Amino acid sequence: MERLRQYLKLRGLSLTKERRRILETICEMERRFNVDDLFFQVHSAGRKTSKATIYRTVQLLLECRILKETGLSNRQADYELASVGDFHGHWVCQHCGRIQQISGEKLAEFVRESSEALGFLTLGIQLKFVGICSNCVQENPTSLRKDVCVPFLKYAQSRENSGN
Repeated sequence: MERLRQYLKLRGLSLTKERRRILETICEMERRFNVDDLFFQVHSAGRKTSKATIYRTVQLLLECRILKETGLSNRQADYELASVGDFHGHWVCQHCGRIQQISGEKLAEFVRESSEALGFLTLGIQLKFVGICSNCVQENPTSLRKDVCVPFLKYAQSRENSGN
């Protein structure tokens, strides 16, 4: 909250009751969300806030790096709380849209070591693996083989035959 207050002060803005409530709601959610999710959550808590106010507040939270955009949804922007040193990524199923988070000490260690080796101050990462989850493979093996695997194998074979 203090970071937001300082950022708003630099911009000549104040920490309004609505902005405070929106940030509190985001912190309570503890998950990825989009503006519609946030709007629903704010209103289900009995707080009347316009969607325009939520959009503007989300933009301010992005600018002061309290939030980050995940880029995981094909529909609309998804957001999550940004934490310095909290390095994680996501696996995204292109068939059902399921998202699983990747995290752990090995990933954080890789980021730290790579950053040090390059002399780079890493503020965050955007790691996204795109594929098909095990549930979809088990539930739709025939259609996935036809729609995904066969075209990929034909592409791989054509690359192999052309010498690339």
